[in-house]
Amino acid sequence: MRSIDLISEAVHKRRKIIFVYNHYVREKDFFVLKPTQKEFFKVSPYQTAAANGFYYLIANIDGQENLTCLRIDKITEVKIISEGIVPRRLVKEIANEGFNLPKYMAENIYLCSGEIIWTKFWISKNIVDEFVDFFGTGKNFKILQENDEKFFIETKVNFNAMKFWALQFGEDVEIISPKKLRDEMKSTAEKILSVYV
Repeated sequence: MRSIDLISEAVHKRRKIIFVYNHYVREKDFFVLKPTQKEFFKVSPYQTAAANGFYYLIANIDGQENLTCLRIDKITEVKIISEGIVPRRLVKEIANEGFNLPKYMAENIYLCSGEIIWTKFWISKNIVDEFVDFFGTGKNFKILQENDEKFFIETKVNFNAMKFWALQFGEDVEIISPKKLRDEMKSTAEKILSVYV
């Protein structure tokens, strides 16, 4: 049985799973999937989701407080165990509001693990289509200002995902807040520039 089938069965039965998680490493002239550690991961699986051409498992890793996202194509040797999942009310990230997949996907546009933040940023009007592809049409953000060339947006999003998203559009996105993200964007831009000097 494929990993995704076993994971779906575990989600339905509300049972924990164990598995090996892999990353790509070089082997001669190719990159192949290899385990990242000898120990099995043990997680409470809550949902599977498709994003950016891949399937992801949204789960809570044993001993951690928050949700994490794991690429299903990198998961091998899946086993469903008898232990029940950690109740969602005990998972810090979803304890108060419950788990809302559309909201979670909107906040985690690349399904990165990490801190969820409120951010404000300008986008050029010539990338509105690309913005909507990731953030939706309006439920998950607010337009605070508009001028002839740009929109000023506020939204709640994963810190790392916002950084990756903004970087691909260069001068068409300007992060205003939080300062930590703006500073990180500046530092990354300086490092990129140094590569091409």
